Amino acid sequence: MQGHLALVQKDGLDGLNLDIEQYHGKPEPLTALVTELFHALKGWNPHTQLSFDLSILPAGQSSHYEHGKLAKVLDFIVPMAYDEPWNTKVAAANSPIAVIAEGIAQYSAAGVPASKLVVGLPWYGWDYPCNTTVGVCDVVPPAGQKWMGWATQVGYSNILTLLRNSSEATVTTDQVSMSKHFDYTVASGKTAAAGRHQCWFDDPETLEKKYAECKQQGARGVAFWTADMPDYQNGEGVAMWQAVDKGFPKV
Repeated sequence: MQGHLALVQKDGLDGLNLDIEQYHGKPEPLTALVTELFHALKGWNPHTQLSFDLSILPAGQSSHYEHGKLAKVLDFIVPMAYDEPWNTKVAAANSPIAVIAEGIAQYSAAGVPASKLVVGLPWYGWDYPCNTTVGVCDVVPPAGQKWMGWATQVGYSNILTLLRNSSEATVTTDQVSMSKHFDYTVASGKTAAAGRHQCWFDDPETLEKKYAECKQQGARGVAFWTADMPDYQNGEGVAMWQAVDKGFPKV
């Protein structure tokens, strides 16, 4: 605990963000740890902030995380509204817009008001090798291949490069998830799986709508992973930041 406090003091930080994922222990010790850290930070400087990255759907974590009690010793919680298609067998959106409202409702039921939530959204997408040549993209890793590694996360700048380099790619907007996707082909001999791929991603247009949904649902703010994925020299980063200002304008 003192080490974390010393880090904040040494580097002049204005707080700490915790990201303890896949915790499967009892919830009480975790709450006690966060409480101790909260009081240590506030005792040194009451303006420091402590936050915690947690699932966008807290109902699935309720056996190991005391969301309501944690909220009382955190300045805010960051529900991670991304990686929703983990282990999917059909290519799907990284961050479906409907999950935002569902997640905020679950937090409310757990005793956490929307005003304590800063919703995290993705500045990256997912690339899926398809086991089908047309239509729905079935995602079936070969025997012995883990799903993560067969399906891969891909940064926003890399997605735009794929689009520029693929004459066949046509971007489609899925209105249900408010996400975009396109198909492209990987030639044999490349490091990625050869054949048809489908990439699902968000861009300034879809993110602006998701930020606006967070605002509509009463969230305190929005966050994202990660700010270094766009190419700032050609304007990609500027457009992404503008989407934040448009979708979740400052009061």
